[in-house]
Amino acid sequence: MASLFPEPPAEAISRAQELSAKLNRANHEYYVLSRPSMSDAQWDELFHELRKLEEAYPSLRTKDSPTQRVGAPSRDDMPKVEHDPPMFSLANAMNADEVREFWRRMEKELGSFELVCEPKFDGLSIDIVYLDGEYWQASTRSDGEIGEDVTANVLTIEGLPRSLNLKRGEKAPRRVAIRGEILMLKADFLALNNDLEEAGQPAFANPRNAASGALRQLDPEKTRERRLSMFLYQIGRIDGGDAPATQMESLELLNRWGFPVADLARLAKSEDEAVGAYEALEAKRHELPFEVDGMVFKVQDLTQQAELGYRSRTPRWAV
Repeated sequence: MASLFPEPPAEAISRAQELSAKLNRANHEYYVLSRPSMSDAQWDELFHELRKLEEAYPSLRTKDSPTQRVGAPSRDDMPKVEHDPPMFSLANAMNADEVREFWRRMEKELGSFELVCEPKFDGLSIDIVYLDGEYWQASTRSDGEIGEDVTANVLTIEGLPRSLNLKRGEKAPRRVAIRGEILMLKADFLALNNDLEEAGQPAFANPRNAASGALRQLDPEKTRERRLSMFLYQIGRIDGGDAPATQMESLELLNRWGFPVADLARLAKSEDEAVGAYEALEAKRHELPFEVDGMVFKVQDLTQQAELGYRSRTPRWAV
């Protein structure tokens, strides 16, 4: 039976292989070594080119393609943690046109909906688990399925609640997995590099590299010295408790429980409002105390999120 899809020409096969090799190498440098040789913009450009090739010629899409995988494997010298549920990556809108494209795609899928617009923090994704309201475990995203256990290191970060801040009479969930980002504020990054240069040691290229190196130290006291910060933005799973109905309710609950939540989320009820939120963040991103890698757009209603589901590496309900 003839294939429904066109066979890729030799040039497309060769280019896809080249792009995959470059992106896999860049992922290893970024996630494992914390020494990236490729900028975020360069990575995004190559990733988008590969994704377009795979969309045109689906036979080029393999299970090992960077478009089908999240992050990179964890380090061999750190204990491992299985994520429950798995942690996914987010596709990103690179300009206002892509924001509009995502809005219109959701409009076709859902009809009536709203989007929550949040900054995309340029740090390390983290999964933090609380059992019966008490801090229990933290792990890096790594490949999305298995992460590195950084429980003791995350405990040194200022602002992390040891136990959930519950209202009078409120029962703690039996288990809750909370997702967010570990990062280094710009001011702390500059101070760290000044100290390193004065000590005759090499400086870090950017705050994300510095945060990655600090979080993945084998000695938690070295992590404490690096003055990391965090922002939480998602409840991955909640057992034995009432789950929020929307993303905004999730952010409000995280804030009430005592977690650091960036006061930058906006609710968009129209395509123009979503684009306006994107442009407003772009205009002031250099004034923020932390680095951001654009903006994230999420379907507000969590039931609609569940209906849309996931691709191999990214949720369908966010960009």
